[in-house]
Amino acid sequence: MSNPGPLSFTGTMENLVLKSAAASVRISVKVTSGYGAITVLDERYFPDGDGTVTLHHPGELCEPYARQYGSVTVTATVVELDGNETQTGTEDVDMGTVLFGNVDPQTDATTFCQRHFLTILMGPKTTAVGRKECLSAYDASALSVTAYVRDGDSVSTASGTLEPINITGKVYDYDVSPGNIRDVLQLSDAQQLLQYTCQSGDRRQTYEVVVEKVPPAPSLAFLNSFGCWEYIHCTGTHKKSSKFTYSTAVIGEKTRNYAIQEQRQLTANTGSLSYAMAEWADELFRSQQVYLYTGGKMGKEVVVSDVKDEVTNEDDNMPSYEFTWMYAQKLHNVIDTETKRLRVFDGTFDYTFE
Repeated sequence: MSNPGPLSFTGTMENLVLKSAAASVRISVKVTSGYGAITVLDERYFPDGDGTVTLHHPGELCEPYARQYGSVTVTATVVELDGNETQTGTEDVDMGTVLFGNVDPQTDATTFCQRHFLTILMGPKTTAVGRKECLSAYDASALSVTAYVRDGDSVSTASGTLEPINITGKVYDYDVSPGNIRDVLQLSDAQQLLQYTCQSGDRRQTYEVVVEKVPPAPSLAFLNSFGCWEYIHCTGTHKKSSKFTYSTAVIGEKTRNYAIQEQRQLTANTGSLSYAMAEWADELFRSQQVYLYTGGKMGKEVVVSDVKDEVTNEDDNMPSYEFTWMYAQKLHNVIDTETKRLRVFDGTFDYTFE
């Protein structure tokens, strides 16, 4: 018998392979979370010529439950039947714990989760005070933070501890926004946060803090390949175009537009990215749930399309992605009362030319 290991991602969970001399085999698969157990498969199979029965892609059976509950345990009950439908044997198979993840980490899930947060970002992330950032980890606890802080002409270190803001099964979410880090470290207004590293066991993620004069347009929240929330803040050119479709008829001897359909399309650019962040930004384009993040909270759901995603190995290449987004709802005449509209020089002109 070959079955998945103690911890698997849904996307790379190994097949369940059985050897049986029985005429047929009934396999029942049960998924258990903190909210109870549910049977997701109960089917009869017939062994092939060499007595092998294979349950292909079992992770697909667990995916909706692992996504909802963070992680689930999976068991299979195998019942062997003879030609007369008489039970000749039974066996319970432990298929381990399954964690949502449409990824191929090229290592076993246990090793990956011990060494990495639940993100594909494999390098420092650029951020700024006022931006939202989130980290998630499997089977973690408190998160330690070590930061470099400038105070006048000197640079010193500061450290603190972050508690999870949400726990789903064994998946822990942390608010690692620069503003929250400043609060945890109890920095004064005169102290500037330069860089900070979040660590839990062997997991490490570094954030480099820059000073921005123009706010991102837009900031987007999205579910990554592990089903965890992450945030991208686009700093490149932002454009808006609206297309109006008119239904026209002559009514009462006057021409009327009796129906007007507006489709507002906005084009965003990520701005220059490091190669690590460029690889990570692909998560936005493969996400099925994307929302505007504005005014310190989740906003309208949006749909991303028309992605221009290209990275080369040329020496002077600085990756940046352009994409189109629009509101998921039918009504596109949305009034944005939260975002402060600035042009490029609105926040920098005085500093640049004084």
